[in-house]
Amino acid sequence: MRVLLSLLVQNPHFSLLVPELTCLKQLKLKGWNIFLELVVKCKAYPKINTGYLLEQYRDTNLIKTLEILAQWNHMIDDAHLEKTFQDLLTSIYELILEHRQATLIALDRTQGLSIKEKHELWYLNQSLAKK
Repeated sequence: MRVLLSLLVQNPHFSLLVPELTCLKQLKLKGWNIFLELVVKCKAYPKINTGYLLEQYRDTNLIKTLEILAQWNHMIDDAHLEKTFQDLLTSIYELILEHRQATLIALDRTQGLSIKEKHELWYLNQSLAKK
């Protein structure tokens, strides 16, 4: 998550690669809420740069973290930054799908699933089998 955040802070235009995520606000992953907030902020200002992004958080508790991420050497070659960002995002999506799959399986074992939940589980199984 730290690498994903640093890539976004250092390259705010990467926010344009992120699909709509508002349905995933409940995800319990450290740094996820910060990521969502940064994506929204960056999408609101498509030509935003790192300096302006940091300035938006100047008087908040996040500023120190964002300043560290802005200068963090993630040791990724510039030619691979976008691909790495996309790969990390894909990994998080897969983690989300796996978590939801496990939740539905546990629910099925304890109380059964509705037709809608069974369809969702089937779709999740199909999606995860393709990876």
